[in-house]
Amino acid sequence: MLAANAQITSLFLDGPAGRLEALLNAGSPQASHAALVCHPHPSYGGTLHNKVVFHTMKALNRFGLPVLRFNFRGTGLSQASMTMGLAK
Repeated sequence: MLAANAQITSLFLDGPAGRLEALLNAGSPQASHAALVCHPHPSYGGTLHNKVVFHTMKALNRFGLPVLRFNFRGTGLSQASMTMGLAK
């Protein structure tokens, strides 16, 4: 169960290769820290909804921390591809 103040906001972050899908779990208004939780490589089932990512967010949010999760390029609703910008 998420904390009572754990409002979830769905948003998109604009970047040079397109927008990234993200979820922000609000924390305590008095929180002195925040957390960014990244998912495993998409080739291995990684998304912002990954079980480990979700449970990590839940644990950090219980301490009152705001937590941002996002999908890397080419994953979920994030735009562009994972290989964009890599040297060949």
